[in-house]
Amino acid sequence: MLATSTKLYVGLQWNTHAVPSGVFVSNLGGGLPTFHSFGAGQTGLIVWTLARDPISGTLYAGTEIFDHPQPYHPPFFRSTNDGVNWTNVAGILPWHVIAAAVRPNDGFVYALTEGAGLFGFANQGATWNPPTNVTGPSDSLLMDLAMPTRLFGGRQKVGGTVNGGIFISVNAGKTFHAIGLKGVTVGGVALNGPRTRLFAAAYASGVYVSPVS
Repeated sequence: MLATSTKLYVGLQWNTHAVPSGVFVSNLGGGLPTFHSFGAGQTGLIVWTLARDPISGTLYAGTEIFDHPQPYHPPFFRSTNDGVNWTNVAGILPWHVIAAAVRPNDGFVYALTEGAGLFGFANQGATWNPPTNVTGPSDSLLMDLAMPTRLFGGRQKVGGTVNGGIFISVNAGKTFHAIGLKGVTVGGVALNGPRTRLFAAAYASGVYVSPVS
């Protein structure tokens, strides 16, 4: 779900290829919703994330195909006309995108794949930059809009290995380092209004709070 000053965008989860997948656009109260399909043949999609470029108004949608057909190439969509029409710009992305963010000062797009690292582009999806370091977030991503070069993210704990936790980047996503909650799967992160507190939602554990310098 994504909200602007005038509109609400909602992407749902489909578990069938019998109907088209897409995004609903409505007013902020959810009234007068209009469905816009992702396009011909785009079915069975789980819409994990919606992001918007505040400069151009371009929308982005990260999706997963529910039954993972092989070869698996889940789409990552772009819309330049307010969600009416969509273009798949997944390119070299090796897996589905579960979180996306757009830098407000220059329109650079971040796309966090589930397990394959953080990708990005500066040209609306024409050329992707692969991650320089996959040791970082895998489950959630948060950009500090007041300091766009600062990113937070949560990582999943896999099996019996000691990983997981919450990570930070202060160089626009080039590198990340762990800042806590080691061994915990962090599924969501948020900042308070003054950006003095960081909240982390952890699977089967609860919500943790930490001060932010």
